Amino acid sequence: MQSLMDQSVAPIQRMIAEGREAEAVGALRNLIQQGPALGDGWIKVLAIAQSLGDEDAVQWGARQAFIELDGRPDAAVSLSESLARIGDTAEALMVAKQATVRFPDHAGLSCHYGTKLSQAGKFEAAEAELRRCLSL
Repeated sequence: MQSLMDQSVAPIQRMIAEGREAEAVGALRNLIQQGPALGDGWIKVLAIAQSLGDEDAVQWGARQAFIELDGRPDAAVSLSESLARIGDTAEALMVAKQATVRFPDHAGLSCHYGTKLSQAGKFEAAEAELRRCLSL
């Protein structure tokens, strides 16, 4: 018996394999907008959206993952990265900062936040966060 994630994603993967990428993008966006409970499957949905180059779907999917995975560190990083990729630096920084507040002892999140600060040109704050990362 296929999981909900497999049932939801398999047709999209088939479309991609058959070269029907425009149709796959539409199906992927529909899946994301429906927002079914995919759990860890959201990470796979994000990978498909990224492979199709659909930044809107990446952003929507990352938000769904962040909500459904209850702000889990990997979902926070995915959302922050997708926001940064589309140029929403302020929102990417906010998500990364919120994640470090929620998980203060998570070195990976601290490092991610420090990197995002550096990329935003906030070098003093980045240095402090990266030093904190190294101390964890």
